[in-house]
Amino acid sequence: MLFYLFEKKQRLSYLSGGSGSFVSSVRVLDTDSPEPDFLYICGSLEDLDRITKPVSCSFLLTGPVEKQSIPEQLRGLDIACVTESTPVVKVLQDVFALILSLVNWDIRLNNASFEGTEYANLFKIIREQFTMPFLLHDRNFGIIAYSQDSLADPKRELVPIERVNEIIMEEGTVHKIFEHREPYIYPPFPCEERWLCSNFFSGNHFECRFIAAYDQSSPNINGQLELLKICCAYTGKIFINKSGKLIDKRQNEELHELIRSYIQQSSDLTGQDIIPIIKRTDWQIQDQYRVVIFRMPDAMEFKNSSSYLCRYLETDVIHSCALIMEPLIIWIMNYRFQGKTKYQFGDYRKVVPYLVREFNCKAGMSNKMGSFMGLRDAYTQANAALRLGEKKDPHLWCYNFADYTMEYITDRLTSELSPENMLHPGVIALTEYDKQNGTEYLKTIQYFSDARYNMTTAAARLPVHRLTFLRRLEKIKEISRIDFENSDELLLIQLSLNILGASKN
Repeated sequence: MLFYLFEKKQRLSYLSGGSGSFVSSVRVLDTDSPEPDFLYICGSLEDLDRITKPVSCSFLLTGPVEKQSIPEQLRGLDIACVTESTPVVKVLQDVFALILSLVNWDIRLNNASFEGTEYANLFKIIREQFTMPFLLHDRNFGIIAYSQDSLADPKRELVPIERVNEIIMEEGTVHKIFEHREPYIYPPFPCEERWLCSNFFSGNHFECRFIAAYDQSSPNINGQLELLKICCAYTGKIFINKSGKLIDKRQNEELHELIRSYIQQSSDLTGQDIIPIIKRTDWQIQDQYRVVIFRMPDAMEFKNSSSYLCRYLETDVIHSCALIMEPLIIWIMNYRFQGKTKYQFGDYRKVVPYLVREFNCKAGMSNKMGSFMGLRDAYTQANAALRLGEKKDPHLWCYNFADYTMEYITDRLTSELSPENMLHPGVIALTEYDKQNGTEYLKTIQYFSDARYNMTTAAARLPVHRLTFLRRLEKIKEISRIDFENSDELLLIQLSLNILGASKN
């Protein structure tokens, strides 16, 4: 990086290396045993000839040298020379002045990032050393911030904002985004138009990208990338600070606290308490609501992704509310604003499967509630859908309470009484008969129930002849004394079969 910045003062010729070695200190070469991580300044090629044991250090010669003249044992190290002969003292002074300016620059960047400055102020400081135009764009390719000259000259070398989407969407970039955890140059091969890029991640989720024009006047790629690292480190602090404040603020807002208290029953809130708070928001008591509960696969993923997911939900689905209630994320959707998403889904139920895939999590959805006062029941439903759905259908990722209503009723019935004491006597009789005689009458009645007590459908599913099924049904009536004309009794039969199924699971 020092070599790249030094080029701004004096032209350099790169003789070897280019890996961007770390430099801890600078001194004039006066030894044949150089120390690691030092930048040595020397006046002639003869100074390098006496070095027999190469180490990881860099050399800057104060006059022009032919590349072919570099000693074989030093090839691969970072070695450059000033193209016009300059006194060693002058070069040393310039290098020290550059280092001092970098230290001061870094301090100012650090102060700016901690003071919560705006991007424009930070970028103004960055431009003192990083002179190429640049911008920051989000995961949806929207521009977050940019250096002013990104817009100044649409014809040449500045980062043209209208080109960002094309650059990012070019073949091989989007699909390989997670291969780039470190700053990189795109395309990786020499061409007329190249870009310095650095991706920002929150856990495993891509958040935004810093993209800058590559300085074609310098062959020092690694120097540019090292400088880019510093710029991105402080830009990242501003980004996290701003996005983090958004989450912290939203999580403590009056509406969020109201919902949190209400669904957790942590206060004796009544309609009279809720109405004044709701009136201060865009919501209304009589709006229709649905609750979705997301659960991450593990604690580490929750820690890395929960704040990001909340911000994503509230940003992309207008007027929704997302709460962090570890280990869950509770999302409340207001149907008065349905369709107002970045993706223009007509129904919120279509948004949830997309989010489940996007964030590698599972979700339980409540039924639609007719007012704000139904949120407590909606929270219970979504929680039950997630819990019972994972138990019954672990291969699925999204569970709607409407699909698990009977399982919920069964679960509630058996939470106070032993399951075996809840079974219909006829089901108990069939279970005992099957055990003693090796028959499958209970399986038959299960198929009959699933077919809504249609003999033709049930016989086809078993599969047996309809007359055979009819004879089985007569035997079942004889053993169980079940009245298949009594709707209340059929409901108890269905509950009993569900209880048996839950017990097996």
